Formats: sequence, structure tokens, C-alpha cells
Amino acid sequence: MQKTKVGYRYSLEGELNELIINKIQSECRLIVGGGVLFLERCDCSARLIKSLFLLNRLFREFFMYLHQLKNDIAVLALTLITLPVLADDWPQWRGPNRDAKSQESGLLKSWPTDGPPLDWSVSNLGEGYASLIVANRQIHTIGNESGVIYAYGLKEANGEILWKTKIGESSRHAMSTPTVDGEFLYALDPDGVLSCLLVASGEIQWQIDFISDFGGKLQSGRGYGESPFIDGENLICTPGGDEALIVALNKATGEVVWKTAAS
Repeated sequence: MQKTKVGYRYSLEGELNELIINKIQSECRLIVGGGVLFLERCDCSARLIKSLFLLNRLFREFFMYLHQLKNDIAVLALTLITLPVLADDWPQWRGPNRDAKSQESGLLKSWPTDGPPLDWSVSNLGEGYASLIVANRQIHTIGNESGVIYAYGLKEANGEILWKTKIGESSRHAMSTPTVDGEFLYALDPDGVLSCLLVASGEIQWQIDFISDFGGKLQSGRGYGESPFIDGENLICTPGGDEALIVALNKATGEVVWKTAAS
């Protein structure tokens, strides 16, 4: 079944510019954000499109009214209206806030007897315990293929592998769940090699080694399993070294911002 997105695009001045019709796959819902008012509807008919045109004057007057207000309330209202209201990504271990809570709504309260319908599956992603993350319409994880640790980028819509990049070599299973922050993916192999890659291509931007760079010590023979944590402009990691138990790195360059000794 084809699904159609119908929407009005407006500027911050409140002008209603053009009707946009794009064929997509989505649920029926209303979205306001990113400068676009969208009504998503399966098999959208000409009648629905005509109805949206009838809303033209209403939305034009509304946004012009907001523009004319010269006080803080107007600024706040416009800010709220232009905030995106979209389905949550799951860009790191245990979700956006690392609390395993999703803000998605309209989910099934119970599954059909045979389970939900299968859209696609993929199996050639190596071995290990890393979870999947979802961001920017891609899925990412890491895995061990015959002693080589790879990071993967897959298309969310169909599971197609867009790229895979070698980030290390190890006899251990891949342990760490990677993290996406903007255009970058951060992935840690089980022997302590931390890599920053471009989300779009998988190209490595920088790498550091917990053991050789920080005298890191494994707390378990299973290998490093932490998931990179982004705090503002820094990436926080725990090599476990005597002089570098915890380290903050510049997330864009990998340079050390600060480090804390074990005692």
C-alpha cells in the first residue's frame, strides 16, 4: 500500500508557501516541526488535498498573528511550534537518556499469535553481544567476523548494509554498543580501540587505544564492554589505567580534555 505525505511548508514569518506531496511509508499522523506542517495519511486522496488547501487562510492568519506579537509569549509560542515532533531515535545504549524508556506511542498492547509481521532480516553481522542503535534512518552495531571487529551501518528501511568498517582485531566477542552523536559514530572494540567514524560512510576520523595510550587495564577477561558516552563536546570513557581511570576526550578530535587517576 502506498502512503502519502501531504503538507504545507511555511517560513518563520508565517508565510504559507507550497503544498508538498511526497510518497513515503509512515503512519497516519500530524507533525509540526522543522518548518513544515505535515498530515501523513495512507492513500491520500484528492479530496484530502483540497481540504488542506481550505486550511491555507487559517494557518496564514495564525502565523502572521504570531509574527505581529512583540513580546516573549510570541517568541515562546513560535519556538514550540517549530520544534520537531518526530519518532524517537535510539542513538545509544538503552536509548536517548540511557534509561531504556521510549517516548513512542500507539504501540501494540499485545502481539498477534504469530507475532508482528516481519519486514526484513539480516544475519551477516559477525558475533558478539553489542546491541543495535537507530539514528538518522540507519542502524548500527559492531561484530566479530573471524577475528576482525567491524562497525556496520545498515539502512533502517530494509536492512541493506550500507558500509562496514574494520575497527580492530580480537579473539574476543564484540561487547560494546556504539553511540551516534550527530554525524559521528563512536565504537569500541573489546581490546580497547575506540574509533570515531562518519555515520554516512563509515570512514574513520580518529582512533585511540585504551591500553597503549592510557595504560588501560581490563577488569574482565571478556574485554572492554562500555558504550561511549557523550557529554556536550566531550566523550567520557574509562580505560582503567592508574593515571587515566576515567578520561574525557574531545569528541571531534579525540584529544584528551582531562583525565582522572585511580587514586
